[in-house]
Amino acid sequence: LVVGEMFEKCGIRGPVPPSINPPKAVTPKDAFDNRGIYYTYERGFRCFYSERDIKLEKAALSAAEKADTILFFGGLSDFEESEGFDREHMRMGENQTSLLDKLIAMGKK
Repeated sequence: LVVGEMFEKCGIRGPVPPSINPPKAVTPKDAFDNRGIYYTYERGFRCFYSERDIKLEKAALSAAEKADTILFFGGLSDFEESEGFDREHMRMGENQTSLLDKLIAMGKK
């Protein structure tokens, strides 16, 4: 089971200025699809909001109960990685940490 919106909307900006746009950004989803890797996917959270989405979280946890192995794709959104403002902390959003803690507690691979 693949969980996390970063699987399909992986940030690529980092320190690159917005005026520089790569011709093709390959997400982990693109790589899986190009290689013909079978997977099931649950979004789990919305990467551009730090608030939890209970409906997405419950769907991911329900799918995880049936899975042997879980791959979690999380991280900082392009907005959180932006320059020009001071971050209050270095953590991922509550939407991701809450879900990740629950997935870990399941004891899956």
